[in-house]
Amino acid sequence: MALAPIIVTSFPKSGLHLLAQMMRPLAEPSPVFGGYYSERQMTTHENGGWGPGLRRETEVLKDLNDLQDGEQVWGHLAATEPIAGFLEDMGWPVIFLHRDLRDVAVSMAYHIESCDERNFPHPRKWTYRALPCHERRIQAVIEGYAGWPSLRDWYRQYAAWERLPWVLTLDFEMLREVPNASAIRILEYLRERTREVWPAGLEDDMVESILPEGSPTFRAGRVGDWKQEFDSSLRELAVRELA
Repeated sequence: MALAPIIVTSFPKSGLHLLAQMMRPLAEPSPVFGGYYSERQMTTHENGGWGPGLRRETEVLKDLNDLQDGEQVWGHLAATEPIAGFLEDMGWPVIFLHRDLRDVAVSMAYHIESCDERNFPHPRKWTYRALPCHERRIQAVIEGYAGWPSLRDWYRQYAAWERLPWVLTLDFEMLREVPNASAIRILEYLRERTREVWPAGLEDDMVESILPEGSPTFRAGRVGDWKQEFDSSLRELAVRELA
């Protein structure tokens, strides 16, 4: 039986490239279990997942339906009912990466501030850059600004993945601090979900494949970076908006 497609998804700036690196050894061609690492990305939002508009669900569903056996894809797929329903009906593995939204807010602000338009795209950078300082840009990310929803409302479109029992939810923090345990969880999930025989020792290959500096969007990748970035007003805002 051919290996089913594997879907790896996250909310933007949650460490998706790090997880994609860890997953790569599972997708390299092999006479044992086959599979390959897809070059295409899956997004429900326009502008490569940055929105604010949504792509038509019929387009997203067509993209998913076109996936080949063994193809591993990653991107920013929101957990809409049609998309989640399609993936559940297909029985494909879905891995969702979650991150502390306070750290997401910091990472988004730096993304917007970057002059690297190729690796850090955003359709309205100039609007955010017009704000007086870094802290106010973090505030704008959290509260919503220039047509973008608040971070909490935006994340709600993805949060349903965490409640679906057939989806594996991983924490970015665990991925960074105990990668071996994360790799073992992924393999256990895939063995159960795909009913395939995965070679022993793959968790070591997965951990060794992590190279944060090799990601085009890598900045710091630290856990708890918000503690150094938030002033008192941002801390109060986070309690109200992100608790």
